[in-house]
Amino acid sequence: MSRNFPDLTSSLEWNLVGRDTLLATIPEFGDIIPIPRKSYFIENSHVLMIGCRSNSAPSRWYTAGWAEQVLPVSPSFTSDFVAAAQATSQRLRLGIQNLVVFPKYVPSYILQISFPRWMRDISLEVWQYDGPDVEGPISNQLVSYQIPASTSSVLLLPEREIRKGAVVVNNSTADLYLNLGPTADFVDYLALLVPGGYYETPFNYAGPISGIWTAAVATATVKEFF
Repeated sequence: MSRNFPDLTSSLEWNLVGRDTLLATIPEFGDIIPIPRKSYFIENSHVLMIGCRSNSAPSRWYTAGWAEQVLPVSPSFTSDFVAAAQATSQRLRLGIQNLVVFPKYVPSYILQISFPRWMRDISLEVWQYDGPDVEGPISNQLVSYQIPASTSSVLLLPEREIRKGAVVVNNSTADLYLNLGPTADFVDYLALLVPGGYYETPFNYAGPISGIWTAAVATATVKEFF
């Protein structure tokens, strides 16, 4: 079965989160004070690229640190702990870019990077992928309908769990008020389709789609993808 994949090779889909050089504190006497953890706020992306380099690390060293996904959640406001739950951790390798893919638990979270206590310096480069992220099989079935225009609310498409997408094209010379829901009116609507206008539903929206026209002229073409 063919599938869509994120376009990780496109530089246009990556955005820089941060580029930092961190140093351990080396006192004149006593033990080295390790590099503190570094945190970044990540929004609407679960795919990251993290580059790690150290000028002082011997070539035989492998581990640069650990990338941790920290979720701003708590089971209850009565909890004795702060709303910061560590969800996933991945080891980072020195000298290369590391592809880190976190689970899609929440849209925004904290990326926290910690380092070995013996590391004296580290240079970080953190990128987040903001391109298309399509999972599952490609839609390969299309059904087309012609829905007569009406000045009363009409159901353009019923709820259908197997739907992957839909497009509505207004063929009428009248305006079409479209809504994602069982009914639409001139106040409760989502999109106004002028003559010749079209609307694409959000990916994987499987609920009902309704509409109402300012005049009962011609039709709307509705295409449903499975």
